[in-house]
Amino acid sequence: MDIDQIVHQLVVLGDRSPVQIAADLSVSPDSVERWKAGTARPRPEAERKLRQLAETMHLSRIGEPGSVMRSVDVALRQLRERLHSHGRLSSRNEALDEVAILLFAHAMGTQRDGEGISQGSIRGQRGAGPAEKLRNYVHEVVQRCLPDSLVHELKVTDFQLRLTPKEDELATRVIEIFQKLSLDSASNPLRVDFINEAFGRFLADSFVDEKELGQYLTPPEVVDFMVRLAAAHLTAQERESLLSGDPAQGFGFVLDPSCGVGSFLAEFIRVVHQELILPNRPEISGSWVGRAAADFVVGIDKSERMIRLALANLALFGAPAARLHLSNALATRGDDGAVAQSFVGRVGLILTNPPFGATFGREELVGYELAGSWATRACPTIDSELLFLERYATWLRPGGQLMAIVPDSVLTNKGIFADLRRGLADSVSIVDVISLPPVAFAAAGTTTKTSVLHLRKRSSRKGAAGDSTKFAICRDLGYTVSARGSQRTKFLEGTNELPSLLEQLISEPIGPAIRLVPGVAALDRWDATYHASLSADVTSRLVGMGLRVGEVASIIADRVDPRRFSQSNFRYIEISDVDGETYSVTCKTVDVREAPSRARQRVRAGDVLVSTVRPERRTVGVVPTWLDGSVATTGFVVLRPKSMDGCLLAALLRTPFVTEQLMRNNVGIAYPAIEAGCLPGVSLPLNRSDIDALDVLAERLVDAREAGRRAQQVFDVALESAAAEWFSQIPR
Repeated sequence: MDIDQIVHQLVVLGDRSPVQIAADLSVSPDSVERWKAGTARPRPEAERKLRQLAETMHLSRIGEPGSVMRSVDVALRQLRERLHSHGRLSSRNEALDEVAILLFAHAMGTQRDGEGISQGSIRGQRGAGPAEKLRNYVHEVVQRCLPDSLVHELKVTDFQLRLTPKEDELATRVIEIFQKLSLDSASNPLRVDFINEAFGRFLADSFVDEKELGQYLTPPEVVDFMVRLAAAHLTAQERESLLSGDPAQGFGFVLDPSCGVGSFLAEFIRVVHQELILPNRPEISGSWVGRAAADFVVGIDKSERMIRLALANLALFGAPAARLHLSNALATRGDDGAVAQSFVGRVGLILTNPPFGATFGREELVGYELAGSWATRACPTIDSELLFLERYATWLRPGGQLMAIVPDSVLTNKGIFADLRRGLADSVSIVDVISLPPVAFAAAGTTTKTSVLHLRKRSSRKGAAGDSTKFAICRDLGYTVSARGSQRTKFLEGTNELPSLLEQLISEPIGPAIRLVPGVAALDRWDATYHASLSADVTSRLVGMGLRVGEVASIIADRVDPRRFSQSNFRYIEISDVDGETYSVTCKTVDVREAPSRARQRVRAGDVLVSTVRPERRTVGVVPTWLDGSVATTGFVVLRPKSMDGCLLAALLRTPFVTEQLMRNNVGIAYPAIEAGCLPGVSLPLNRSDIDALDVLAERLVDAREAGRRAQQVFDVALESAAAEWFSQIPR
């Protein structure tokens, strides 16, 4: 499709104005108008972005299956904006609530009469005008189809449309939009794929300005990968159970305890339907989809808006009901606690992306082993993602799988994080860990480093030592995220590595990008960065060979408090004072009364300073003679050479071979850093026989740099004196 056609489709069918397109591409609206008219052509970069935008909206394949998605795309956006722009709803989120209610009623109504919301179905309703008739129709459908699981948690009136009898014109437009939106998924289940994908894109667009809500939206690339990986690990018995008439009894429940809009649940139904039901039991294809959504696929969320959206999402599968709960899945008491307790030992698969960072205090930790027998010391608060992981293990039946997105802190940090890992190791096997790139959740406003954690509940505590874990690192998800103010736009760029990693994870033998590590449950770290980040070349060279840092240098911890010094100031070395390119170190003069809290390490001439923060920056320096006795920040590891010149050691520590080893030891989310204890075990790319010769050259380099420093000082003094002399001759 030529570029003028693409722009036309974006404006007309994509419901985007030239001004919106111009803002997306950082060009003028006049340029967009010229492209549309065919009188000008965009530059290659702008054309690439235009085609990506059209691809994401499925406008470049008119007439193909994507046109189904296009019609849904357009209808949903028009509906939300029509409701929002009408002026009575205060935000797009309120409009989103109305869309969810209408979409649920339309899908459920379609199952009953084949029409859903249409002129025909509304005509027979009570009411004086279209607005009142539409309200009554929605009320009737919701009253009949609200799931039993929600009857005591939500009321039919919670799904009441906000339309008033005076809004007949708006109601008429809403009915017209839905009349064009066919959801006959029951008669053609494959169309669910297209409709559901369009719904997911609509939600992502709706939440573009809502960081709090955006966190619920796991990227579809990641959702698809997680569901397919779980499906690939189903046993023969589990597959038979899913094909049976009562999967809830044989397989158990499929659960998302923080389901958001139901993305994982919808994807599970779609993938299992396509890959298991259609090839093996095509005669139950139509009924299985509805039974899955209504019976053994379960979602829990404490947000009423999310539950409404999940209802609408699952309704697209033609389910006469959905098993959803408006509840706090972490509660241990009351009605919410009873909901959580009802799933203990009964879940065959958990697919989830738990909320990160919410903290729970002592009163809310009653009943959690992490706050009791697992903890090595008392914690006044514990983060939600840690509690969820403990709860997942109690919900799973023996043999059940967990597929969860977790922040890397869960896999690497010490303290309560390590307590959790030790506690879980008694009951689960670590099957796979896949590192995701920071861009994964950038569209939701965060670059928190996350991983996919795949666990399986063991039938007994025996055998943990014999378990092996597959590790993989995904560096590209096939998209980037561009931020302009609060607007974040996802652009297709690069190659999504997850499909290739999936194939390698499930193949026999495993693929070259996968590392197989035994006995991980007993190790300090469970992250793929540590276990799989080293290249094959580096890994092969680390086995049984290499000179290690601990053989040539010692870690020094000479602690001081400058505030107790007798002098008025001191020389302070912080990370910005080190030039890694030349290993040179400078300092600042600081008043002892203003000593930073991190100024606590006394250093000596010849010490090697290694920054623990962001090792990829290779900030390594050697303390010169004139800085002997200075104070350095605790952001450095201080190495004191014992059988190697400091300049040579600094040069070796900056090699890519060493940097790759340090990177695997990164810990932390916001500020990745290494711990001092990892340095002694780092291998250096050098034969012991070469040390003496290189030491001689390093000493010459140090002498030359010191001579250069003194020459610089002499030059600076002479220049300053000459300039002063010149100024003194100016007549006053």
